[in-house]
Amino acid sequence: MTRESELDTRDPFGGFMIGPIDHLFDFGNFPINDELIQNFRLNTAGSRRSPLDLENRPQYAAVDAFRNNAYGLYNRGSDGGDLQFFESGIAGLTNTRLNMYKEERYIGKANLDWQVDRFNRVKLGGEFTRYNISAYSHFLDDQIFAEAYIEKPVRWNAFVEDRLDLGDVVLVGGLRYDWFHSRASRPATFPVISSHPVFVEEGPDAFFSDPTLWKEDESHDYISPHVQVSFPVTERTNFRLSYAHQVQVPDFALVFNSINTDVNLSNTNTVFGSDLDFGKTITFEFGIRHAFSDDMVLDLAAYNKDNLSNAAGRLVSLLDPTAGSNANIRMITNADFGNTRGVDVRLDRRFGNLFNGTLAYTFQDAKNTGSDPESYIDFGSRVLNNLSGGNQPPPQAILPTDFSRPHTLAAAAALNFPNDWQEGSAMGSILENVGLFATFRYASGTPYTRCNPGSTDQDVLSGDNCDRDFPEGLNGSRLPAFRQVNLKLTKGFGIGGLDVTAYLDARNVLNFRNIIQVFTQTDDIVNQAEVAAERAGNIEDNRDEAVRSGVDIDENGTIDLSFGGIDDPRQGCSTWVTQDGLPAAPNCVYLIRAEERWGNGDHQFTVDEQNAASDALYNTIRGTQNFTGEPRRMRVGFELNF
Repeated sequence: MTRESELDTRDPFGGFMIGPIDHLFDFGNFPINDELIQNFRLNTAGSRRSPLDLENRPQYAAVDAFRNNAYGLYNRGSDGGDLQFFESGIAGLTNTRLNMYKEERYIGKANLDWQVDRFNRVKLGGEFTRYNISAYSHFLDDQIFAEAYIEKPVRWNAFVEDRLDLGDVVLVGGLRYDWFHSRASRPATFPVISSHPVFVEEGPDAFFSDPTLWKEDESHDYISPHVQVSFPVTERTNFRLSYAHQVQVPDFALVFNSINTDVNLSNTNTVFGSDLDFGKTITFEFGIRHAFSDDMVLDLAAYNKDNLSNAAGRLVSLLDPTAGSNANIRMITNADFGNTRGVDVRLDRRFGNLFNGTLAYTFQDAKNTGSDPESYIDFGSRVLNNLSGGNQPPPQAILPTDFSRPHTLAAAAALNFPNDWQEGSAMGSILENVGLFATFRYASGTPYTRCNPGSTDQDVLSGDNCDRDFPEGLNGSRLPAFRQVNLKLTKGFGIGGLDVTAYLDARNVLNFRNIIQVFTQTDDIVNQAEVAAERAGNIEDNRDEAVRSGVDIDENGTIDLSFGGIDDPRQGCSTWVTQDGLPAAPNCVYLIRAEERWGNGDHQFTVDEQNAASDALYNTIRGTQNFTGEPRRMRVGFELNF
């Protein structure tokens, strides 16, 4: 945001922000156009590739020279609470990524629903979509992990379906044809562009005109059949069965990811997209619905879903023309396959006109050979495969998916008293137009991968990467179960000509503590090894600086910041220096204030007080609030109907 917009957000009128937020860089002052893409692709020196001058990056460097925070700590690159406080330079621009994305879609649809005769009802139609996608992602002062592209993919589909109604038996069958083309071009063999030998020696025209070096993506199509049948087994029991092939156009952000990025200008950990095909699934389901009465219905369903070619990241070995040898490249492919199977049970029950309730249980087993490709930048915790160029991937171990929850129990209940309920009675006047709605959910925790407790990296959280040191299988551990009860109470009444509904909305009303992430080394929301490392590092910094500044430190590690007991100890800070011997009087002042804030104010900065300051900063990032879900929240309000 611009400085003015940031100030405006602090105290908007009435708590509402009416006007738009102005940004330092937007599509107006930094357009994503063909010129930018050309500059980026050719890596033209002195051209517009970033809002900043990439040829003179040191001018933007932020300076963090002093302990200018409430904790009196540097906190530079520490594992547990990496949160720096800069004094000068352009702190908000260095090491900051600018992400810009704009997408336009032009969609045309046509559908025909035709009752051919009393037995057959035919549906047919199609859809055409044209995209115009502009994307830019770049550290303002660094080319590492940068990408930029403008692409215009197209897709269309057509379908035909016939519903054959034979009275008790209903049969539905159909076909669907899907087609898409990314219309993108990319390096044909290895993700190098401006550093490719042909580009360097013969120029860009020779490189981009050679289809063996610069290749357009192919188009992709697929025909998907589906069939459904349902029929009664008894007067109150119905059976249904379905089988279907389904496809999904890949996320174009994955197809185009780093498409114009030269790996030699970025990093070998860059994840590159590819000419992805459809994600394909085959689904089989059967179910039984039985009505015990008009007020109680039981539904049971079982299903199996095979994922044949989902997008997932892989480590691919390709020939690097700039090095003359093979190199491993991280790439999004269609190599993932998996399976999801489960059982759903649902019971609906109604008591009169006042109460409706639903109780449901789901068992689901979801496994595949890869993880969410959108988070594939976290490459270390994924299943990697060294693939030879162009070959099919070998069989891979199927593991629980990141979102797998084997057991889910859910309930919903609604109690509604109508306007005339027990009219004329005291109870009726209290409960009329009262509604009580309640939901409950219990679900298995999601899986994660444990890291070795003896690892030197003590800051790995569930969902992040182990440092190639796994004491157990991938996704072999699981977070605690998720539990939540929500309630909403409403009361309707009239005031003059207005219909008013007062409500109390309570979320997680029982205040369950739901753990959403843990330390992978401890399987807990606390990691004393990391806390101890933070404390030790901060105490060492404090001690080394005090020693260099000639300040007394007793045998217990207490730093004497009183300077002989003078009235204002800040007056003794003139000789304070950093560990490198540079003048740093502000550091002394910040340490004095930290002792007053986190200690007893006697200017004797004890180890316990230093640890209190260290823990306070650590807990801004590692506190319980960062490991648990939302606590109890209650909201009271009124709805007015005119």
